[in-house]
Amino acid sequence: MNRHFLVWKIFSSAWTENGFDAQDLTHFSEIKQNYPHWSDLRTVIYRDVFGYFALPSFCMLFVWIPIVGSLFLIAALPDWEFENTWLQRKMQKWYAIPWWMHYLNPLRWIGYFIAFGMAYRVINCLKRYYKAENI
Repeated sequence: MNRHFLVWKIFSSAWTENGFDAQDLTHFSEIKQNYPHWSDLRTVIYRDVFGYFALPSFCMLFVWIPIVGSLFLIAALPDWEFENTWLQRKMQKWYAIPWWMHYLNPLRWIGYFIAFGMAYRVINCLKRYYKAENI
């Protein structure tokens, strides 16, 4: 399993109805072991995870369009977590192409800021754990 999988798994919860709970960080020691410095983890989060989830986040803008939005509101966010196999396939597709090529899509840039907003709580929680561990 890819060493980034756990990070993707935790952050994918920001795109579900269940959302993120601090108890989801039960694997924090494993994350800390894989990424001893916050800067290592931050690179994976900001470049890869947000980069991937930027397009689905951009599509959430369609919720605000009355006719199309009514279709999206039916299942805007899944109420379950993403399956491991599905998430691993998405990761493989993401890492099969150089990261900078993904960002040639202008829709990804718009969705990136939405993705950041959706996962802001997860970032803050992880950051707090890192600071607490380093004191």
